[in-house]
Amino acid sequence: MERITKNYKGSRFSSYNIEVTEFYNFRIFMRGFINNEYATTCFEADDIFQIELSEYKKTKAVVVLGKDEENNQISIYLPEFDVAEVQEYVDRVKKEKEKDEEEKITRAQKRKEEAIEYQKREEEILLFVKEQYHDIKDSEPVYIFEENDDYVTFMYIDKAKSITIKSVNKLKKEMVASTVKYEHIHYYEKAGAIHYVTDFNVEYQTQLLAGSFVPGKLKLTPAVVGGLIFGPMGMAVGAMMGYESSHFDILDSPQRTEINSKINKIDDRSIILNYYSEKHKQYMDIELPQETYNLLQTHLAEKKYDIVLEAEKRKYVSDMNRDPSVQRIEEAPKTRIEDKKMSLEEFEVAAKKLKIMFENNLISEEEFTTQKMKLFDHI
Repeated sequence: MERITKNYKGSRFSSYNIEVTEFYNFRIFMRGFINNEYATTCFEADDIFQIELSEYKKTKAVVVLGKDEENNQISIYLPEFDVAEVQEYVDRVKKEKEKDEEEKITRAQKRKEEAIEYQKREEEILLFVKEQYHDIKDSEPVYIFEENDDYVTFMYIDKAKSITIKSVNKLKKEMVASTVKYEHIHYYEKAGAIHYVTDFNVEYQTQLLAGSFVPGKLKLTPAVVGGLIFGPMGMAVGAMMGYESSHFDILDSPQRTEINSKINKIDDRSIILNYYSEKHKQYMDIELPQETYNLLQTHLAEKKYDIVLEAEKRKYVSDMNRDPSVQRIEEAPKTRIEDKKMSLEEFEVAAKKLKIMFENNLISEEEFTTQKMKLFDHI
């Protein structure tokens, strides 16, 4: 609200500003005369209980009676003011205060309704998420990939040793699930590694002819800094700086150089789950967080890559031993080699056996090469 100001000349040589204005939080600030002294006071709008016409030193004035902020009863004289304008000003402040209180009540009611609605929605979301766990028995292991206010993604292994991954959208109340049956799980193995990258910050000052120094900054990769400053051993020097920030100065030149380095750890380890997809009719990979490794190793130990590879090697050898054509060739090559005769069919079977044994690390590369040359010599 606007400020109302009047000028009151108390005497030939004195002049006073008489004011009525709204202060913060619906208080009314008044400047006038209290007990014949030029003073100020502040009233709550509701604490003004009398406004009437009077005189102050033979000048028309309005006297306002009320309680100040310390609850003291105060009478302040406002020369040159009219009762109507002071009363109107006070009434407007009261109405604004009433309006503000009504708005506060409305906002409080709205917040209460929103809180009830939010609580109801949270309960519905909690129930929906809980339903997604209903088919998981207490004894079945569960791993939560990520959970926040919007999503939760988790994996569990059931009693049939099948792996199910569920992603739940809490806000939309939607769920997507994918299950890999135990018989379709080929293997799982660790992938990725931990890398350390060195960041270099170079601050330098170049000396000008006048003797002053011009500052500058560079941010370089390990290879750049290694090549420019350390030579061919740059990468090794970068690695040898350790896991804490390093600092050194180069001062024996017109260019002052300060180098700071910091080692950043980058962890991109993960678990690769290889499985057969009935939809795509081929083997496919799923990348899982590295923390799932212990879970898989505990409940699917037989699907670990090394164990699966060894089992497949044994199966290859067993299948070859049961193959009649391979069994016939066990002794046939010796006779044929001596006679320098071998049929195309016998050569094909022997080559197949040799190839399988080499690919599965059952013979060395040297043995493979030697046996291969013997086959070529006796076909």
